[in-house]
Amino acid sequence: MQTTYHIKASDVNTSLIADIKSQFRGEEVLTITVSSEQTSEALDPVYRFLELEKKYPPKRVSNDLDFNSIVNEMNG
Repeated sequence: MQTTYHIKASDVNTSLIADIKSQFRGEEVLTITVSSEQTSEALDPVYRFLELEKKYPPKRVSNDLDFNSIVNEMNG
């Protein structure tokens, strides 16, 4: 089993450890790897997109929706 956490260093607390212990209850040995995610200029647009997607999550649109008729109504 594997779980990935993306959190700020300041948010690491005993609650996180308790959560890990409950998820891996009964396991003999755990391997915990901690790394820092550095933001590069190339990844900035990706991170901005992901933040916007959190703020405005994708919505499902019916397959039979006719966008052309909606645009025509708006322009007509």
